[in-house]
Amino acid sequence: MPKWPADKAFVGHFGPPCKDGRGKVERTKSRVIADRREVGEARYRALFEAAAEAIVLQTSDGIVLDCNPSACEIFACPRSDLIGADVCDLVAPESAHAARRLVRDALQSGAASLTLTCKRRSGVVFPAEVTLRRVLLEGEPYLVACVRDATERKWAEDKIRRDERFLKAVFDGIQDGISVLDRDLNIVSVNQAMEKWYAHMVPLVGKKCFHAYHGRSAPCTVCPTIRAMETGAPQMDEVPLTGKDGVWGWLELYAFPMLGDDGRPVGAIEYVRDITERKRAEEKIRYDEWFLQAVFDGIQDGISVLDTNMRILRVNNAMERWYAHATPLVGKLCYQAYHLRSEPCVICPTRRAMEKGTPQMDEIPLTGPKGVEGWLELYAFPMYDNNGTCIGVIEYVRDITKRREAEEALGKSRRLLEKTFASLRDAAFIIDLDMRILDCNPAATEIFGYRREEMLEREIGLLHVDGAAVEEFNRHLRDALAEKGFLFLPEFQMKHKSGRVFTTEHSVVPLEDEQHRHIGWVALIRDITERKRMEQYMLRTERLAAMGRLAAALAHEINNPLQGIGNSLELVLDFPLGPEERHEYLLAVQREIERLMALSERVLDFARPPQIERRPTLVPPLVRHALDLAANQLQQRGIAVTLDMPADLPPVMASADHLSQVFLNLIINAIEAMPDGGSLDIAARVCEGQMELAFSDTGPGIAPEAMSMMFEPFYTTKEDGTGLGLAISHSIIQGHGGSITARNAQGGGATFIVSLPLAPEIRRESQEVDLAGPCLSADS
Repeated sequence: MPKWPADKAFVGHFGPPCKDGRGKVERTKSRVIADRREVGEARYRALFEAAAEAIVLQTSDGIVLDCNPSACEIFACPRSDLIGADVCDLVAPESAHAARRLVRDALQSGAASLTLTCKRRSGVVFPAEVTLRRVLLEGEPYLVACVRDATERKWAEDKIRRDERFLKAVFDGIQDGISVLDRDLNIVSVNQAMEKWYAHMVPLVGKKCFHAYHGRSAPCTVCPTIRAMETGAPQMDEVPLTGKDGVWGWLELYAFPMLGDDGRPVGAIEYVRDITERKRAEEKIRYDEWFLQAVFDGIQDGISVLDTNMRILRVNNAMERWYAHATPLVGKLCYQAYHLRSEPCVICPTRRAMEKGTPQMDEIPLTGPKGVEGWLELYAFPMYDNNGTCIGVIEYVRDITKRREAEEALGKSRRLLEKTFASLRDAAFIIDLDMRILDCNPAATEIFGYRREEMLEREIGLLHVDGAAVEEFNRHLRDALAEKGFLFLPEFQMKHKSGRVFTTEHSVVPLEDEQHRHIGWVALIRDITERKRMEQYMLRTERLAAMGRLAAALAHEINNPLQGIGNSLELVLDFPLGPEERHEYLLAVQREIERLMALSERVLDFARPPQIERRPTLVPPLVRHALDLAANQLQQRGIAVTLDMPADLPPVMASADHLSQVFLNLIINAIEAMPDGGSLDIAARVCEGQMELAFSDTGPGIAPEAMSMMFEPFYTTKEDGTGLGLAISHSIIQGHGGSITARNAQGGGATFIVSLPLAPEIRRESQEVDLAGPCLSADS
């Protein structure tokens, strides 16, 4: 790298040596000039070295030729490392482009300045003010760079900006209004509160205050700001808050004069506080004082104000009404006016309140001219002054005569309820929200075998069979409360203290307090072991009776075919017959035997229905399949079929084959009920977790005497019927967990309704959403 020779420093500032007329250098004059040059160079070198700013001499292409100690200090490296270095190495990478532009500008215009991010040898960057000047040395352009560390200045500028932002934020963040005015009442500055209040006049700056704030064309007659500038002292006043539509509030205005160097006011600062709410509050206080007086006199309970000597200072209308015989009350001693006594009462809640300094309560007699006429509930509240000294008592008195009577009646009622609770033959429990037993009746101890003390504060799970039973009970409780608000379990297993499991009937209702808040449960549990035993006995009896009816009907059904078989066989065996006659009678025997076999098969279907394997099944395809099987009969009879089954019907839990058999049987019955034609309507709906299918015909309907017998085996109204079709259909639907019912339609004809349970996941959804309209079983 080129080095700048020390003997050539700043030589461009001096001219060539002087010559005489013959071209020779004048020795004396040249010496003088040389001496001056040396002195000048030394002087400039000294200034160069002593300069507080960093000075760097560089070539036009950015190579450092020389630098002063301040440059070494500011860049934190020795002079030997700086000389010959590229100035681009002394600036941060982000400022390299700006540095090159600065060099070009300085070479073109002669001087240029810019703030750059420079870099010390350690890598630390800092802001610097760089000024480049172009100089000519021996005819060649060079650049002299003056570098000043701007860290302190940048810090100060940043601080000033932060302070300005902070003060601006404070100025605008003050919720009260601030307005700066000059001496002529021109608005110089306002904060956001003022702009919010006077949004209809923005911008405010530059306008006269009386115009912007009060909508006036001249200064206000009474102006605290003018007074402040005239007197030189702060002024305060209440001024109206004027909006676009007139006065809508009030302001409390503080005017502070701003004084110039000569002590004369040059303007004012208005500090404005919105006192609209305070003014309204003052008006409300005045109203409240009137209102409280009206309330004081309007309260139906008695109020009496006493001093420390028990003398009556003030009473309301209720007290004067109760003690009308002693009016006027004010000025009298309370025991004289209220109790017709000549000295204070022995037990006095008012005196206790003054002695203890706390409110007191007692029940006292309501004394009239004829003696005690009722009872009062008296609350005595001590009154204190600002020094904490008791200055009297407020007596708040409530007539509790009716309450005392009601309490006595309630006591009687409570005793009656307790006797009723104790006399219940069902086990009764009071349970809290944590399912702990709070109380139980004697029947509970008898049914479950525990003593009352053993069950109190114990969880109700003590009475359940096991943990699974507790979870099942809680699930039933949650579901029942969500649906009906109470729980009823017709059969639920519970456990005796001895470990014996027995069947109960369980009822649970929520227990609420006076504010209708749920605080617990009331559970009634009935031991239905004996009832279940009787039901089993009755069921066995009913089955025996049914078997008797079935045997009689079966004997009747079998007797006719057997008679036909016997007659035919007697003819074949006892009479000489030709081959054709013999064959005819044997065929008759065969037909009757086949009839008996078919009857036997149907009886077996009814008595022992096959196991039903249920799975989620769509109903519409099964209905259409049954209609296809009966299509010829429907066409021959001229019966029109109408289907009303929504496309989004959910699946049911069923056996497809068995349902098809039931649907076909109902369709055939409808066809046979309409020999001269008619219409068959089949509709399906979802209701309360069940699918209901209605088969409605326009036949003659069901006879009243047949309505209760139609699902009995061997009951039929047809000449050639067996009476097992509907009985088998009924058995199949019951096996699916559903039901089948019949009714006569209002316009004529009969309707059979089949109800089937939905698939489990669909049933849960249908409890919240009506999937397919209203129920079909409801009477129209």
